[in-house]
Order: sequence, then C-alpha cells, then structure tokens
Amino acid sequence: MDVGLTRDARHFDGIVAEFTSVDPLTTNIIGVNVAGVLDGTRPQGPEDCWMAVIDRGRVIGAAMHTPPFHVFVSRMPEGAVHRLADVLLDSGHRVPGVNGERHTATSFADRWCSRAGSVAVVEVSMRMYR
Repeated sequence: MDVGLTRDARHFDGIVAEFTSVDPLTTNIIGVNVAGVLDGTRPQGPEDCWMAVIDRGRVIGAAMHTPPFHVFVSRMPEGAVHRLADVLLDSGHRVPGVNGERHTATSFADRWCSRAGSVAVVEVSMRMYR
C-alpha cells in the first residue's frame, strides 16, 4: 500500500477523480477545495498537501491538509488510514488535528497518538444528512 503526497492539486485531482466520484459524501470537502484551486477561486497555499492511498493500483482513500486547518480524510479502510498516519508522522509532517468521517478520523487519531505518544480529544462531532 502506497501513500502519494503532492503539493500539486491538479496532479492529485487526476489521481483521485474516479475515487471521489464514487464516494462524494466523504470526499466533498476535498473536492470543493481541489475545484477551487483548479478554477482559481481558492489560492493554493504554500503548505497545502494532497494525499492518495493506493493499493494495487487503485485509490482506496484520499486526504488533504490545507493549513491552518486539520488534515481532512475521506472514508477508507483502517489499514489505509493507519498507513497514511504513519507516512505523515515519519515524514515529519505537523498535524494539528484530523477531520472527516468519524470512524476514519478516529482511526487516524488513534494511530497518530499511539505512535507519537500524544492524546486526542474530540472537539466537534457532526453528522451529514441526505
């Protein structure tokens, strides 16, 4: 399982477009931010980081970090989100918090905290209604 990190929103969009179209509910924040960068309505921040988790050539998760906001994760399998947390931690990426689908965000926080020796606290919990 690989985690691709890029600062290029266009490159990221090309990689995750099919994945985000299949799961528009948990990727909507990512999609809106990428679309804003691509159409010029949102500036690309110098520290923006776009991430795709790829297993056997297929995208199984997407994430973004647009400081000063928290890392935003799409729904993805637990092994994928653990791999994402590991790659970010091992690269020295500073993560102030995580947001996204509850199970995935909790799994990311648990993995990060167990490796970093820190503690996570839920600040806000929301639901999305159809």
